[in-house]
Amino acid sequence: MQAAVLRRRLAFLDAPGAGFFFGEDGRPIKAEDGRPIKAEDAPTLFQRGMGQIARATARAEREWLHTAIAELDGSTGE
Repeated sequence: MQAAVLRRRLAFLDAPGAGFFFGEDGRPIKAEDGRPIKAEDAPTLFQRGMGQIARATARAEREWLHTAIAELDGSTGE
C-alpha cells in the first residue's frame, strides 16, 4: 500500500507541468511558441533561482521515490 502511494507521487512528478512561473495576470508565463519557459529563461533572477531549486528538489525526490519503492517492493512482495 505504501509503495502504491509513492508510485502515485512519482507519476505526478513525471506528468508534464503547466509551468512554474506566473505573470501578473496569474497565468503561466510562456515562451513565444506557447511552451512554458525553462527556469534558466525566467525573466527575473529570483524566478530563475526558484525554478532551479524546484528542479533540483524534484530530481532528488524522484531518486528517493525510486529507491523507496524498490525497497518496499522487496520487503512486501508487491
